[in-house]
Amino acid sequence: AAGKFELRNVRSGPYELFAVVQDRASKYYLAHQMIDVGNQDVSDILLTLKSGTDLSGRVTAGLGKPAPAVRIHLRPTAPLPNWPGITVVSTDGAFAIPDLPESYYTIVIEPMEQNSYVAELIQGRDSILDRGIVTVAPGQANTLEALIQPSTSRIRGTVLASPAQLAGGVIITLIPHDSRRENLGLYRRTMAIDGSFSIEGVAPGPYRLLAWETIPDGAELNAEFMEAYRDN
Repeated sequence: AAGKFELRNVRSGPYELFAVVQDRASKYYLAHQMIDVGNQDVSDILLTLKSGTDLSGRVTAGLGKPAPAVRIHLRPTAPLPNWPGITVVSTDGAFAIPDLPESYYTIVIEPMEQNSYVAELIQGRDSILDRGIVTVAPGQANTLEALIQPSTSRIRGTVLASPAQLAGGVIITLIPHDSRRENLGLYRRTMAIDGSFSIEGVAPGPYRLLAWETIPDGAELNAEFMEAYRDN
C-alpha cells in the first residue's frame, strides 16, 4: 500500500528484487535491483518502475530481392516476472516490438522460406550475430537489422546403429561452436529416418554433429549438460 513493502524471514544470500505492474492496457512496468541479505534488516530500498522500450527493425534479403516473411522470437535470458517473451510475424520485412522491459534477450529470426539462414544481425551499429543477444537498456540502440540469405549448405548423413535403435528413431543435433553457443538460431534438431538424415538452412561456420538414442527436449542448449559430451 502507498508503495511500501516488506518481506519477512528471508534467508541470507544474494537476491534479485523485482517490482512489476501491468496496467489495464497490459503495459508492463518493471523495477529491478540486486540485494544482499545478511544478518541484519535491509531497509530504505528504492525501486523505480520504468516502462519498456520500443524495438523496431527490418529484415532484408539482399539487393534487388523482396523482403522475406519471418517470425521473430525474443525471450529474456533470465526469467522476468509475468513476462515470458514475445513472438511477432513480419510479412514485408518490417517489425516493431513495443514495451520491452530492460533486460537481455535471445533472438531467433525464423525465415518462413526453407533453406535460408540469418547472415547478419545488427543492433544499432554493432553486429550481434555470434551471440544472438539483444540488449534492452538505457543508452542501447533500439533498432535491429537482419539479412537473410539462401543457404547453399545442406548436411546429409547416415547413422550406424542397431536395427532396434534405428527403429526407435535417432535424434540428430547440430550445435554451434562455443563462441556462438548463445545464438539459439544456429541450433538444429532432426530425426534420422531409417538411419538417414538431412539438415537444411545451415549458416556457415563450425559445428558439432551428434546422434542420440534419447535426449531431453532442449538439452543441447544447456552448456552444463553438454559439457559431458564435449569430446564426442
